[in-house]
Amino acid sequence: MPTPARFPLDAATPVMRAILLALLLPSVAHAFSLDFQLAQNADLEQGNAPGGNDLGTTTRTRTGIATPDGSTIDFTVVSTPGNLNSADVGIGVMGGTSDRMAPGESVTFTFSRRVVLNGYTLNMFDGTDDSTWQTTKSPTAQISADAVVSGLDAVIDPGETLTISSTSGDGIRLGSLQLTLPTLLDFQFAKNADLESGTASGPNDLGTTTRTRTGILAGDGSTISYTAVSAPTTLNSADLGIGVTGGTGQARMGIGESVTFSFNRAVTIHGYTLNEFGGTDNTTWSSPTSGGAQVATTAAVKGLSLPLETGQTFTLSSTAGDGVRIATLTLTATPLPPEPVTPDDHYQVLRNSTASPLDVLRNDGPGVSLVSLTQPAHGTASISGSNVLYTPVADHTGTDTFTYTTDATSGGNTWTVTVDTRAYPNFVVIFADDQGWTGTSVRMDRNNAQTKSDYYQTPNIELLAAQGMRFPRGYAPHPNCSPSRYALLTGKTLARLKMTDIVGRSNAENSGKYKLITPGKATDAIQAPMITTPELLKSISGAGYSAAHFGKWHLAGGGPSSHGFDTDANDGGTGNGEGDTGTKPVNADAKRSYSVTNRALAYLDSRVGSGAPFYLQVSHYAVHEAIQYTQASYDAFAGVTPGARHNNRGYAAMTRDLDVNVGRVLARLDELGIRHSTYIIYQADNGAPQDMSDNTPLRGYKPELWEGGIRVPTFVRGPGVRADSQCEQPVSGIDWLPTIWEWATGSLAGLPAQVDGGSLVTTIRDASLETPVNTPVHRDGAMIVHSPHYIGPLAWPNDWQDTPKDMRPRSAIIAGGYKLVANYEKGSLELYDLANEAGEITNLSESQRAVRWQLWVRLRDYLKQVNAQMPTLDPTYQGTSQGDFVLPAATGPLGDADSDGLNDAWEFRELLTYTFDGNGDEDQDGISNAEELTQGSDPLVPNGLAVSSLSEPAPGQLKLTWNATPGARFVVQSSTDLVEWTDIADVTAGDVHSAEFTVTTGADHEFFRVKRP
Repeated sequence: MPTPARFPLDAATPVMRAILLALLLPSVAHAFSLDFQLAQNADLEQGNAPGGNDLGTTTRTRTGIATPDGSTIDFTVVSTPGNLNSADVGIGVMGGTSDRMAPGESVTFTFSRRVVLNGYTLNMFDGTDDSTWQTTKSPTAQISADAVVSGLDAVIDPGETLTISSTSGDGIRLGSLQLTLPTLLDFQFAKNADLESGTASGPNDLGTTTRTRTGILAGDGSTISYTAVSAPTTLNSADLGIGVTGGTGQARMGIGESVTFSFNRAVTIHGYTLNEFGGTDNTTWSSPTSGGAQVATTAAVKGLSLPLETGQTFTLSSTAGDGVRIATLTLTATPLPPEPVTPDDHYQVLRNSTASPLDVLRNDGPGVSLVSLTQPAHGTASISGSNVLYTPVADHTGTDTFTYTTDATSGGNTWTVTVDTRAYPNFVVIFADDQGWTGTSVRMDRNNAQTKSDYYQTPNIELLAAQGMRFPRGYAPHPNCSPSRYALLTGKTLARLKMTDIVGRSNAENSGKYKLITPGKATDAIQAPMITTPELLKSISGAGYSAAHFGKWHLAGGGPSSHGFDTDANDGGTGNGEGDTGTKPVNADAKRSYSVTNRALAYLDSRVGSGAPFYLQVSHYAVHEAIQYTQASYDAFAGVTPGARHNNRGYAAMTRDLDVNVGRVLARLDELGIRHSTYIIYQADNGAPQDMSDNTPLRGYKPELWEGGIRVPTFVRGPGVRADSQCEQPVSGIDWLPTIWEWATGSLAGLPAQVDGGSLVTTIRDASLETPVNTPVHRDGAMIVHSPHYIGPLAWPNDWQDTPKDMRPRSAIIAGGYKLVANYEKGSLELYDLANEAGEITNLSESQRAVRWQLWVRLRDYLKQVNAQMPTLDPTYQGTSQGDFVLPAATGPLGDADSDGLNDAWEFRELLTYTFDGNGDEDQDGISNAEELTQGSDPLVPNGLAVSSLSEPAPGQLKLTWNATPGARFVVQSSTDLVEWTDIADVTAGDVHSAEFTVTTGADHEFFRVKRP
């Protein structure tokens, strides 16, 4: 291969960005992508095998790949020097760097038809990876250092090759080829551009200098027309193409003769071919942008890129030799503007819905108003401003129609509306990555101005909040990515699922570094027996749900198609690496937000056409590091004053790109008329990390379980959800599975076993009332966050230092307005009143012992119930004392490293702390901790209830006093025969270990007792 020439990316970057962005937008119909990702259109294994898999061959052919013009294309790829590999992230070559193209390795493509290579995308592995590309027509290999290479405009004919090579760095994988199908105007007899339209055989003088052909199919499925004008003589259509009857006495273009073409739309000329009659034939070509006439000495002129606006001309002349005929002309047609949307409207609503506002004037132009309606056969319709309020009759499903008439200023037109009343709703889940609670321009608590960003701009997320409900206390299930994604899909806590860190981390026991030995997490991938939301929806008989997942998966386990998502509607087992498009911050597909959304929009289009309900999860890679953004989003912050909390322009631009694509989904749902049959759920997987954004007024960051690590932007929009409403209840990502199930079926029957989340249907309904009701969420489990690992802290003796990632082993329970944190390293229990202080500043564990004790027992009992993995004391720990950070050294062996006579594992399981000793009696039931350990009883709850004293404060009154745990609830009962008992009081203990109640005695023989409810 010749020495590569450095491709001038820097000089061309603005143009390339524009070109690539155009390729990514759905309006460019004739551009398409060969996508080698798992289960995509050009996947070498055609989605049959998850993960990387050696195909064991150097050659692979894919046939019948659909193209935008309704035809197909085939390609063959050959690897050098190793075997091809189809991994989750595209084509690799089995080389020295393991399933990727190492420097010196390459893949070569041939295609079944002419294509124009616009660019390609790579999956890179470090910041120094370079690639080269070369076609048969290119004299030298062109080198690029980018993961997204665009603006190439390289024509590749059948039989010619495209070679992409790895030249330096840690290796690459080829993700996709961006192609355009050019249009070939073929003037041969009976071909598409034959001047006689195939009606006459043999040479035939048309007897005219001008000829027009219309309706020629272009590469994007549209049509193109051209006009040819000859000079100085008349055109002739011969068996071998266009000729001009001139001085040579034959049907060919003699010296000085020419043909000039013009087109009915903008085109780009790529080349032409000739029929020659001698070896010295020359032609010239010219256009308004050619810089004058250009001489060609070959019969095949290729590699041109001449843009022509409508009405501009391209001229071919014969200048030397024995004459020529024009055989073919290759061009691409600039996309036509989209067809006007038909004023007739199509909508979906849900069965038994009421007053769905249909925006029927949305596509009728400006200044139009509603005048009148006809009534539908299966519902009622009424005018409400610019909307029509539609209500189907009870239990009706199927289509219904009515017409509306607009005012006379627009012609007084009458349009038909078709309404499809559906039995089952659609669901769209938009999952952001690492977005903090204050990471948008939405006030997450509309009563608190500090709960929005002072710099980032997210108008589309603002629109989502205005159209739906926000949750000031919306929580991710975990302060880290993979665990939250697992919990979202299954409705279970990570303590139960035992995936308490991301895939590939904390898989081994961690000892010899910190105060605690932390367990290796038991689960490193989503497990097949765990039923996911799409699997659950697909179990509904007769519903016909489909499911798609685009974007970041990060759960391993064979990828989305192994867990309920359709095999042809997912991006495979992706992780963080697939979210970065190269190493440069400016990128036309920043964090793949645009391409992920493109696939989501295409899926929405296909689902509406199919008529079946769907579950779509759009899991964005943004706003996870590294920062990437489009130039347009970066430019949007020119002149915008940075905030005191948020001031990183690049991060703000990345956030804007995410918001743009949220808006694209919202708009498409409206365009398709399915807004009123679709629930949209928006949430992030965890809070923002310290080195990316600021979570003030919350405490902490990803991956800590303080509020800054787990409280995240949370919104829902859909049927029955009041616009611009706010729900004050704490909700978690584990709640969405049962919520979706109840929305889909109208019942909670049939949920999988051991679902911890609770349905939000009643809570959302009551919060949507004109006078909102704050109804708590009923959960069979609890809102538990469990992370028994160290993530980020330095090892002893520097374990006292704060680090950007500073997660230490902790668990938390959130109930009502309170949050209890078990800090295993310090052995402390911390209680915070989040309803009045979201910043977790004031520890109320001593002043509100009743609340602390009850949450302590609930957290302990839940972790025991699910057999959660717990840390234990490290007997090698040497102790640290730095200011407020004081951790005593170990003094005993493994199992009792603090020498307190209590087994350390028992202490963490039963007490959630190691700070008590064997002589203590925490529940004050007269049984020491050591005795509780020996006899297997509960050290936090008294083993039995006993009335410890009776007194008579006044005649006819009896005061009962009994042992209790702080905050515990009891029922006082009375009886006259010791058989039938009647509840007479519900008593809650205070902050002490006893409770009391005074009864009024009536009968001569009356008995009283105290029970736990």
